[in-house]
Amino acid sequence: RKYKEEESQKMKHSAKRWLALLLAAVPALAIDAQYAGTRNFLSYLDDNGIKYSYMGISGTNEYEQVRVVYTGDNLSEITINCYFAKDNTRCALLCWNVIDYDEAQLLPLISELNNLNKQYRYARFYTDSSDNSVTAQFDVLLDENISGRFVHRGLCALVDIVDAAYPSLKPYQK
Repeated sequence: RKYKEEESQKMKHSAKRWLALLLAAVPALAIDAQYAGTRNFLSYLDDNGIKYSYMGISGTNEYEQVRVVYTGDNLSEITINCYFAKDNTRCALLCWNVIDYDEAQLLPLISELNNLNKQYRYARFYTDSSDNSVTAQFDVLLDENISGRFVHRGLCALVDIVDAAYPSLKPYQK
């Protein structure tokens, strides 16, 4: 009986060590990223405990994608998709489906989007006619000296802009 208890304790201890190793490895997802800009960004997110989803290389354009979800004051969920270029020169930050709209609202909506584009110089709002939605975009230029913190600041700026712009877009929402 004593032998079984000792073996049981050893197995529990071993399982705890494996679990600790597994959990310690979870934040190291930045290693999976293939592009330097993406790795820098993911390292920054990991270091600051910010949750994200690494989506890998997307499509034929070979952009590496990361998804981050925030909560705003006006929107309960603001999802930003970050697309890092293979040549590490740029990162496109996109917030799809800010609102869905009826096609009959297109002309007044475009006028409102133009106003928003004047107000928020670094972000662009535009319509996606394939699904009648509004997208917001913010571009970050990268080089070997740009840190993940810089990209995160751009991401936070886009989150703030989308959240602030939502009340003026809400009347056009389907």
